[in-house]
Amino acid sequence: MSYVIALAGFATILALAVSGFVAADASRAPVRVRADGGRRRR
Repeated sequence: MSYVIALAGFATILALAVSGFVAADASRAPVRVRADGGRRRR
């Protein structure tokens, strides 16, 4: 059952990486994000 722990850890790391990338992208181009309507980027 150790694969469940590994999967949960991988999912946590992936979520942290995605949220960090989104935060860095939003802070890098705030004008474009705001003009696009906030969170509706895609």
